[in-house]
Amino acid sequence: MDNLKAARLIEQQRRRWRSQEPDQAIARRAERVYFALAAAWAIMGLGFVAAAAVSGKAAPFLFAGLGFCLSAPVLYWQSRRFTQIWKHLADSDARPNSP
Repeated sequence: MDNLKAARLIEQQRRRWRSQEPDQAIARRAERVYFALAAAWAIMGLGFVAAAAVSGKAAPFLFAGLGFCLSAPVLYWQSRRFTQIWKHLADSDARPNSP
């Protein structure tokens, strides 16, 4: 991942969280948050799909479950992007927003 893209993602997260933490801390925190959300979305999605299989009203549960199951890989992918940024910052000991 190049420094410009990493800087944009870090700055985006900094604005979302209104945080002044160092870049490595933001990348690590974003990695953990997105990974936890991906796991939660996958579990909820599977729960809704299981509820659809058991209940008589399958359509609402099935649509909700599939929505969660399709969102989980996107959140996981975002988590891996911040993993790459965090490793890049740790390896090069560089800050992407420095001149």
